Amino acid sequence: MLDVLPLELVVEIFRLCLPEGGCFSGYYYRHEGPVLLAQICSSWRQVALSTPSLWSKFDVIFGVDPPRAAHLAQLWLPRSDSYPLDLRISFFLDEVQPRHQSTLEHNLAAFLQTIKEHAHHTRNFDLADITLPELVRFEKEGMFFPMVESLRVVLHDWGLDDDDSEWPMMASFASARSLRKLHLEYFTLSRLEAPLENITDVIAMSQNLQQTIYMLAHLPALEHMDLQSIVIGAETHLPYLDAPIVLPRLSSFEMSCDFAQHLLPLLTLPALKELIVSRSDGLSCSMIESLLDRSLCSLKRLQLWPGGVQELPSVSAFKQSSLMMLEELSIDCPEERSLRRFCDAYGTDATFMPKLRTLEFLCGSHPPGARAAACLERLGPAVAARMANDEPLPLRALKVTWSEYDASLHGTQFDRRLRRFLQNRELRRLFTALKARGVEVFIGQDGNGKISWI
Repeated sequence: MLDVLPLELVVEIFRLCLPEGGCFSGYYYRHEGPVLLAQICSSWRQVALSTPSLWSKFDVIFGVDPPRAAHLAQLWLPRSDSYPLDLRISFFLDEVQPRHQSTLEHNLAAFLQTIKEHAHHTRNFDLADITLPELVRFEKEGMFFPMVESLRVVLHDWGLDDDDSEWPMMASFASARSLRKLHLEYFTLSRLEAPLENITDVIAMSQNLQQTIYMLAHLPALEHMDLQSIVIGAETHLPYLDAPIVLPRLSSFEMSCDFAQHLLPLLTLPALKELIVSRSDGLSCSMIESLLDRSLCSLKRLQLWPGGVQELPSVSAFKQSSLMMLEELSIDCPEERSLRRFCDAYGTDATFMPKLRTLEFLCGSHPPGARAAACLERLGPAVAARMANDEPLPLRALKVTWSEYDASLHGTQFDRRLRRFLQNRELRRLFTALKARGVEVFIGQDGNGKISWI
């Protein structure tokens, strides 16, 4: 191959041979990626060993076979030279085989020393399923990761209190001035010693409201936030703030947390473009409207999937600047009366939701939520009336779905109303005409591989 193709092309071919995502388990490394390429012939081996980019992704589990993991790190990482590294380390010290217990500390020290030697050119770092003792041992090594742009820490001991005396300060990333992306699960931000002023993207699994408030108050450059929570006990001490927390650059906020109704009143988000809310019992539509009014933002996408019946914002709220330019609206289990008001306004007022391109309703089976047939009976005439206007129709996707669980649980009672929709030729004609206008129409059960009834 080297006699025919230029070296640069051979290297690119080798790079494309690596596994999707570039993950290497450390168990079968002799049959993976660049190791396999180096076993074909001497010329391939020379190219593989002299191309640092092929060795720039390293994913290893330390614990099942410590000597092997330590040896693998010593072989693999030096071959990356100074090329930016993506490291993913999982510790399973509880799984160490009895025959390796006596040499565990020796192998762990050798392994961490190798990681330390290459910390200076690590770009993305992932500590997966690490326990508190393992984290303490990791920090004891005194590593420094000045080039890290993305950091993920998943703590296995998720029931620990913030003030637990065993918590270490994670100082290994204190010099990471390029840190932009952060993914923390059950690891509180207050224990991370790192430059926070330039972090733009955060995924966080928070245990309580206090942790979340601290995090948001210390991330002034935040642009994208995915907040999830598992609350340990009820929120009994709700904080008092003199003024809302202002996040001037946060444009995308996705949250699935049990304390959303306590969090949103504390926030002001003037740059907000996308708001995605799920699993948030107790969060009323008025709270969302208050957030938008207070923030003076202009939303492009709104998704409300609270896990129960969801009231739509009022018609007057949809006419405010915060929602007027909405392009995507998705509601899970819409409340029937507010759905009726929305459909009436959409059908009779050509200036209502003038930019809406995607409209989705996931219908449930419990009152006062609108069932699928009732939703279709309201939505069909509204869309038909909108099409009859001389104004261009911006709508490009319309979905009305229901869960397979609801259909199977309620059997013929659930299907009877939908069967009535199928037999209503006039109503079906409305949606067929919409599809003929180039709109993607899907009516059916949600899930992959499901077929639309239209």
